[in-house]
Amino acid sequence: MNNAQLRSKPFYIRHREVDGAPVAADSATLATVLAANPRSTADAAGYKTIKGFVKLTGGGTVVLQPLELVKLPDGTEFFAVAGANTAALADGDAFSIQVDGAFLFLRLNTIGGAPTKVELFIAGAETMCGTPGAGRT
Repeated sequence: MNNAQLRSKPFYIRHREVDGAPVAADSATLATVLAANPRSTADAAGYKTIKGFVKLTGGGTVVLQPLELVKLPDGTEFFAVAGANTAALADGDAFSIQVDGAFLFLRLNTIGGAPTKVELFIAGAETMCGTPGAGRT
């Protein structure tokens, strides 16, 4: 058995679906983003990176900003920037983001054109222990 036979296809989940006429970028104020999306984080525990792809209805592009949900012992929660923005992504474009096991939320940082629907699909990629199936024969 070789590595290609051991690896399974990723299981993508829909992280976000946003409709609009056209869709607008999320607020630049992270507290406002959290208030509008309090339970929309994806638990990336055990993953160093995630991968995903974008579906845009009506054309255009989107730039994503990865945010991490930080939870303090006193119960306070807030979003913190968790890494660099993606490049501008068009319909069907794939992306990869380092998440280091965070509770992740992908903010619509900027929107180009006038898409009427943005869907973000994500899946775990590299685990904290390495890529699944790597080194096996």
